[in-house]
Amino acid sequence: MDERDFQAVCEREFAEIERRRGLYLGGRARLGIKDRVAIVIDDGIATGATTRAALRAIRMRQPKKLILAVPVGPTDTIEAMREEADEVLCLGIYEVFGAIGEFYDDFRQITDEEVITILARFTGPGPAAPEDAST
Repeated sequence: MDERDFQAVCEREFAEIERRRGLYLGGRARLGIKDRVAIVIDDGIATGATTRAALRAIRMRQPKKLILAVPVGPTDTIEAMREEADEVLCLGIYEVFGAIGEFYDDFRQITDEEVITILARFTGPGPAAPEDAST
């Protein structure tokens, strides 16, 4: 993937992140991560374009340390992620890699409503930590 294609993916992913953030978190403030440890968790990585975009978005918010945690991914993609994150944790790294769903018994997509319900169970309505002024 060349840089132009990657930037197009980043723009689409940033827009989707903001759409989901508004839908999932409503009016709650964004958590402050500046000078804190940030952990990005994904269900697996294939090409890495989406994960790279997410890591770069988090990096702009200046965490003290940026960790990527994934269960599975192809060798070359996991190695490339080591340039984006301070630490990469991956349980299964494979030279020959098909689709992420092959590693799951149930890989169905959950609905926005399911996400909202889950977040409501574990997120209180109280104020979030203040974010740095640059974001």
